[in-house]
Amino acid sequence: MGKLFLSMLGTNKYEEAYYIYEGKKYGPVHFVQVATVSMNCSHWKENDRIIVFTTNEAKVKNWEDNGNQPKGLKSFLEELNIKPSIQNIDIPNGESEDEIWQIFDAMYGAIKDKDEVVFDITHSFRSIPMLAMVVLNYAKVVKDVSIEGIYYGAFEKLGNLNTVRAKPLDERLVPIFNLTPFEELLDWSLGLDRFMKTGDARAISNLAERTSRARLKKTAGEDHEARKTRQLANTLKVFSETMATCRGREIGQAAKNLKKAVDECLSLENIKAPYIPLLKNLKDKLKGFAGDDIVVDGFQAALWCYEHNLIQQAYTILRETILSKVLRDLGFNPEDKSLREKLSDALNNYGLRVVGKSNKEVEYCSEIDMLFEYLSYKKDLAVKYMDLAKYRNDIDHAGMGRNVARTDSIINNLSEFLRYFTK
Repeated sequence: MGKLFLSMLGTNKYEEAYYIYEGKKYGPVHFVQVATVSMNCSHWKENDRIIVFTTNEAKVKNWEDNGNQPKGLKSFLEELNIKPSIQNIDIPNGESEDEIWQIFDAMYGAIKDKDEVVFDITHSFRSIPMLAMVVLNYAKVVKDVSIEGIYYGAFEKLGNLNTVRAKPLDERLVPIFNLTPFEELLDWSLGLDRFMKTGDARAISNLAERTSRARLKKTAGEDHEARKTRQLANTLKVFSETMATCRGREIGQAAKNLKKAVDECLSLENIKAPYIPLLKNLKDKLKGFAGDDIVVDGFQAALWCYEHNLIQQAYTILRETILSKVLRDLGFNPEDKSLREKLSDALNNYGLRVVGKSNKEVEYCSEIDMLFEYLSYKKDLAVKYMDLAKYRNDIDHAGMGRNVARTDSIINNLSEFLRYFTK
């Protein structure tokens, strides 16, 4: 694990200019990399690395001395007297698909596990910027790297070369653009997509926590937008974990808190436009939760779990919500543990009677009398509950009993149970 600065070098003769980033002026320099290395690498250590990719022509003209200028980029970087190692890596011109794959291999091979990468893409040519993003995101998955910065020096803002050469040096002020937020937007897109398809909020929660922590540190905790982002990260994590662990009493509040956090992010004055559809899609996925109704939220949670392939959780939550609904319909407290156990036994027994598989007597009490009267109008409910409990038990015992169900039967029947009980 170390810090890694990556950049590309072209073949043009680069004119001297000052580069400006966050109000600080760097230069005058011929090469933007001198500015971006100064910005990012001055505090780096000996085991950190600066790597510049060059074609043969770029190496002769701009990396080594006595090319386009008396001194090449290598010499200028060495004169910064910083601790990281400085090297170039040869790459082909990228004039064929095979050569593009060679560039991919060279870039990917330069990255080590858990590197913290800064990329200056100013002199990337042709398809390289897109290729660089593919390499970096591939390395994030395979090598667990993090992207600390992507920068572009917008020299073209000064005009064409003749215009630039006619300008006095102190008027050649080139802005450096921080493109890292676009990489973060890609991460947000992937993270939210993962959450909305699988219910797993870890990726998006970790991203939101990481980005908000950096901004809060920079502003001594005064960044309102970062605080709201961190709040969203926390509520996403809580909601995801509540579903994964079947916390029935907490589901409604977790959904309510998450909806509130999304609304507060959508109302931020400086929210970037591309984030709005992502957050609205997330809000739309939560619209079925009431936030304060154990039955409505329980059924919605079971649907959510099914849609996100949390099959075991869906069976568990659906079964418990049915008990809550029946108890509430009968005027009892849905959270009374003793009644829940009696009700579950009675439902199973009644279902077995309906299908002619049991004559077992039930220990009667006033609550059970009311239940049996209730079920006399809803005989199919008891049968459905009995079948559902059978599949739930099969899953809970990991299919280690007798007459176990097939995987497709478990999933397909869950779909039918949800249709029946949530209609």
